Formats: sequence, C-alpha cells, structure tokens
Amino acid sequence: MILHSPILYIRIRGGGKIRCLLDELLHLPNRERFTPVAEAKVLSEAEVHSYQHAANSVQTKGQTITKTTVMNKVHAIEKEIPQMEELPVEKKVCEYLYIEADEDHIHRQKDGKEQGCFMGKLVYLFEGKEEVCKNRRKLISPFYFGGLYTGTDQNAALWEEVDAYIRQHYDYDVLKCVYINSDGAGWIRAAANYVGKSKLVADRFHLMKYINRVARYTLDEETITKGRFYKYIYKNKLLAAQKLLTRIKNHCEGSDHAVEECRKYLSGNWEYIQRAFHDKHVLGCSAEGHVSSVYSERMSSRPMGWSETGTDRMCKLRCFIRNYGREKVIDLVNYRRERELSAAAATGTDGIIEESQRKQYTAKQKEVQRYAEALHVTLSGSSTVRKILAIREQIGNI
Repeated sequence: MILHSPILYIRIRGGGKIRCLLDELLHLPNRERFTPVAEAKVLSEAEVHSYQHAANSVQTKGQTITKTTVMNKVHAIEKEIPQMEELPVEKKVCEYLYIEADEDHIHRQKDGKEQGCFMGKLVYLFEGKEEVCKNRRKLISPFYFGGLYTGTDQNAALWEEVDAYIRQHYDYDVLKCVYINSDGAGWIRAAANYVGKSKLVADRFHLMKYINRVARYTLDEETITKGRFYKYIYKNKLLAAQKLLTRIKNHCEGSDHAVEECRKYLSGNWEYIQRAFHDKHVLGCSAEGHVSSVYSERMSSRPMGWSETGTDRMCKLRCFIRNYGREKVIDLVNYRRERELSAAAATGTDGIIEESQRKQYTAKQKEVQRYAEALHVTLSGSSTVRKILAIREQIGNI
C-alpha cells in the first residue's frame, strides 16, 4: 500500500522544478508516497492509538514508516473540512433541536512551566434523545463540530458553520427553537448571536457543582442543605439565594472563594437556569461525557503533549469519523489530494500530462515498458512499475 517514487523525472521550464512522470500518471500529488487506502488506514489508526502504534500498523513486506510520518499525515488534514454527503432533497421536519457544547483542556507540547493547554472545542447538534435501556439514552441524529477555533473570529466561524448546517438540513419554517445547553462559558454564550432561533440553557451538572461547594459549609445556627438553593431556584428567588450566600460568607471561614464563584454563576446565568428548570422541552445535558469519549480518551487522559496543528486536526478527525464513519476517511484523503493537485495546477507545477495525453501515453505502453525496466523500483514485494502500468491500462487508465 505504500508507494516509493521512481527516479524518472522531467524538469519544468522556467523555475527549475521537477515532476515525477509516474506520479503524474497515477495522479498523485507531488512527493506523495502513499496510496489513498494506505493513508486512510494510517489516519484511522492514529485517531484511536498513538502515532507509533499507527506507524507499526501499516508495516508490510519490509516497508516501514515513522511516527513522524504519521504525525505529518494528521497535520496535512485540511483545516476546513466540507460535508461529505450531498444535501438532502427534502429537509428534515423538526420543531426543536438541541446543541450541547463544552471544551477539553489538552496539554501543549512545550517544556517547563509555560506548557499550558489548548482548548479543544466540541459542539454537537441532535434532534432529541431516545431510551436504549433503563437509565440509558442515546442521541438522535447527532452531528459533531470540533477544533481549536481560537479567537473571536474563528469562534464566530464555528457557530456560523453550525447555523449553516441547520438551515441546510432542517425546514427552518417549522423549526421553533434551538436549545443550547452549556456551562455558561463565554465562547458558548456567543452562539446566541449566530445560531438562529436559539436559546441558552444552563447545564444542571455545573449548577450542582457550584451549589455543592457552598452547601458543605455549616452556619452556627443551622446546616445549609442543597435543597434550600434549589427551592429558591424553582421559585425564581435570586435575591434570597444571594442573601444566603452572603450569610455563608460572613459566618463560615474559608468559604469566600466558593461563595463568590457560586454568586457569579447564579447572577450571570439566572435566566438560563430558570429555563433549564421550567421549560418542558429542555433535555438534560451530557456534554461532559461526550467530551470524555470524543476527545479526552485520545488526547488528554494520558500524559502526552500536542502541537497546535495536531490538536486542531485530531479534534476534526475524531468528529469527522463520528459523523460519517471510518470508511469515509478515504474521502477525506482524496479531498486533500485534489486540493493539492488543484493548487499545483494553478501554479503551473502540475498538469504536465493532460487527460488527452494520458490516453496517448497509455497507447504507447510498450514504449513505456523500457522505462520501467530502467527504474528498478518496486511498489510492494514483487509488484513492479510494469505491473502497475499494465493494471492501469486494463482498467481504462482511471
């Protein structure tokens, strides 16, 4: 499956660049050493396992690659991945859609105290949840979006991409609301400015986390329970909840940080908290679990560091496979190669052999055979260039 380039080249006039004739015949990008199937296998293995494991998995008949080669293939994934399926002729009819979003903190590949983390963003859209068995449900028609999307402009591009997907696949006239369930992070709250018909909803998991931190403190005259906070939430009494927080802060030593964090969360998300408890169409949020399975198990649960490009592309690759399936990875590979060939053609470094010339080239197959004899290059085991050219002739020079 791994190709080794022959030594027959031609030099392009005006620039001194060279191009391999066999690469041109096989319609491969410049300096490409993998068939699409081999590259797809490498990416599929790297999505689950380490780069070294992926490198070992494609060894065949003495041919080996390094983990750096695997890394380069991951980095080569296009930054903007198009939809790999045709748009539906008839759009789906759905009154309510749901978006859940969260981020994973992925260790940066840097020595010393300045190592820091990248924030891999995960957004997924779905139509609802259905019960699989007792206490277990699954998402209906989920679609994942992911990557770094650093900065305001890129974050806006992420949400515009989500909005575009909704408008392309769902009947917008029938759609009543898109609920965005989150922990209240700024990059998620910005979604309301880009996703049409959207409403923000507070994630109960994070609400519970803030309440648990302050409820463990005990006043001199009484024991604070979580139920008191939830009572105020159900009755829409923000002022009462804030007064209780003040009493805890004044009478309980060491509670300052937990109290202020809880106060800030309640004050900044009260409207969304109310919607989470009183809107009958709102569903529970499972963003934490999805971040763990989509990102963390490969990228942050083990002691490893990532580059910025590697983080972004791996996030995109793992979302891509969940959207389209592992068998579609080869389409992702072919998309990149077509982009490279188009870019090369635009600069005059490709297209040396036009399609009409390819047919003439095949018609002169016997003449080409003498070049194959001189190349002394094998593609795998006993498969020679001559065999490859003969096979391509038999299948119509596709």
